Amino acid sequence: LSGAIPTELVQLSNLQDLTLHSNFLTGDLHPELFEFPKLTKLDLSNNKLDRTYIPTEVGRFGQKLEFTGVLQLLLDHNEISGSIPSEIGQAEHLTELS
Repeated sequence: LSGAIPTELVQLSNLQDLTLHSNFLTGDLHPELFEFPKLTKLDLSNNKLDRTYIPTEVGRFGQKLEFTGVLQLLLDHNEISGSIPSEIGQAEHLTELS
């Protein structure tokens, strides 16, 4: 897969695992990606995501879950620069971050 992450993905409200690693995805980390109500794994690692920041909405990841198991956010091996926003501390159920 190549190009931008389709914004239409946010319409998949029952999605629990979004794994798009090892592709050629580029562009933004859309803030809406962190607001899926049932998502427990977001793996966008090993792509070409190249924005200069991680959106502050990352703190909302997992907040709508009635679940306390594994919650994974995998963004490693991209071209994202800048700092990790302090809002990441609001993702209290996060168990893996890379």
